[in-house]
Amino acid sequence: STSVPPTKYIRGHDIPGNDMDPCGSQGCSLPMSTTYLDCEAKCNATAGCIAYVFSVASCDTPAGSNVCWLKSSVGAPSLQPCRNYRVLVPLSKGPYCPLMTEWGTKVTLGTQPLPEYPPPQLLPRPASPWVTPNDLWKVPP
Repeated sequence: STSVPPTKYIRGHDIPGNDMDPCGSQGCSLPMSTTYLDCEAKCNATAGCIAYVFSVASCDTPAGSNVCWLKSSVGAPSLQPCRNYRVLVPLSKGPYCPLMTEWGTKVTLGTQPLPEYPPPQLLPRPASPWVTPNDLWKVPP
């Protein structure tokens, strides 16, 4: 299986779900003086934590505290301007494709389809009138 390396600190995205104790789905409230590095240290000190999400106070969290969410697994990130994340450990299946197959691991950007599987040939249709349903409809009274 392939391995996806840890990520850099990625801004403006959240990793929804898979929240773990001690923070849970509400996250751990941290003092306003903390940074994402404090959240990272909390993840490193928690068994089973492979990633974290950090949000600063007054962005999308209650005023007066920063928030840290610890993650036990990683799904696809979602755009969330006030949240930032980092995956700390290499993932054997990648953060974006948890259902990788043995064939999917062999596909690369340069892979070409086999010649015995040509794309379908689109033939012109004979001229025939057809109606689109995306027009005004005339309904009898």
